Amino acid sequence: MKKFQPVLDIFYIILIYAWLCFNIIVLHQILSESDVSIPTVIVVVNNILFIVVYVILIRVQIINILEAIKTEDIDYCLNNYFFYKYTLMPIMLIGRGLPVFICLGGVGAFFLVVLIPFVIITWPFIIGMWILLPVLLVCTTVIELPCFILTICILDITRKQKKMTFERSSMHFILQLIPIIDLIDGLHISTKYWNKGRMLARITFICIAVSILIGILIELFFRFVK
Repeated sequence: MKKFQPVLDIFYIILIYAWLCFNIIVLHQILSESDVSIPTVIVVVNNILFIVVYVILIRVQIINILEAIKTEDIDYCLNNYFFYKYTLMPIMLIGRGLPVFICLGGVGAFFLVVLIPFVIITWPFIIGMWILLPVLLVCTTVIELPCFILTICILDITRKQKKMTFERSSMHFILQLIPIIDLIDGLHISTKYWNKGRMLARITFICIAVSILIGILIELFFRFVK
């Protein structure tokens, strides 16, 4: 099955983004009360098909990863790890960033209600956001499941072949749960322990530096215009 892995990886990414776009469109139509709406039957069937295809792809992924762990194929694990990290980055940033925003917003709303009782009218919105929180976390975790399994695979092989200590392995595992930091940590493991991905690390660093520079220039431009 490994020879078809690149095709399966690309198909998985297309499937995830297509499913998300479809449900965003459906949600937008519901909230905007649009006259044109997708029939409920199509929405249900589409989501059932997604779940079925997703389960099949995940099963194939797990089989391949277990085989990679058995043969200690670090190239397979690293290549697929970086593929998923880069292609799923927008989803991971939103999926992990929004829960933090919701938690901070909930804490802030609580203190506002204590200081300004009138703000209590916003509580239905806050409660709705807190209900959305576990759904968002579960969806993000399910989408990133292949990358999560590959992370365990990389750490396990590195621990066996490169004598990585349990404490350091645990630290890397925790860092893998933090957006952006996870990618930097992955590049660190790849270059330090396996001498791979140096060019990818340079390109990533340049992209991040250019993005920060563009952000600073845009901020300075708007301040100058004002």
